[in-house]
Amino acid sequence: MRKAVWALTIAMLCALLLGAPAAAQSLKVEVLMTETDLQTPPVGAPVLRSMVAERPHDFVRFSLPRREAGYWLRLTSQRTIKPGDGQMLVVRGSRAMGPLLYYPPGAATAREIDDAEHGGVPLMRRGWVMPLPNGWPTSSVAYVRIKGRAAMSEIRLNFASIPELARQERGDARFMAAAFTAMMLM
Repeated sequence: MRKAVWALTIAMLCALLLGAPAAAQSLKVEVLMTETDLQTPPVGAPVLRSMVAERPHDFVRFSLPRREAGYWLRLTSQRTIKPGDGQMLVVRGSRAMGPLLYYPPGAATAREIDDAEHGGVPLMRRGWVMPLPNGWPTSSVAYVRIKGRAAMSEIRLNFASIPELARQERGDARFMAAAFTAMMLM
């Protein structure tokens, strides 16, 4: 009798685990294949590569080699973000050269986004911060255009709140100060 109860319990747990719906992805990034330097999103362009971050705090990591025509990224999310949630889309890399062209989800016009530090020393520029003025409705799509000279070896995209972004930037500043001090002491 006990064996039957254990077998039934294990079978029910397996059915629950296997039958449970998968968690909604946090962020999906598609690199679109374009032949020329386009100024508007190539909605019907074929997908060159696709990456997904499954959890809200995960990064999407990929690299883009320098290319004259630049790159268009199509961003989607199955996670709904409300306008007042304080979330932003952050693109980080080894350097940030020049602005990005950004079509926020649910917006018809583009925004030009400068680097995260709003100017400053070029070696300190580490990425771009893109606001979500309309939040992110589940069915919305956002587009980002990275110019060819801004392409870099590794790019990381994720959602971050203002306090998380401030912590990251303070950590980057501490690292740069320590690296500068170490170089001066040598």
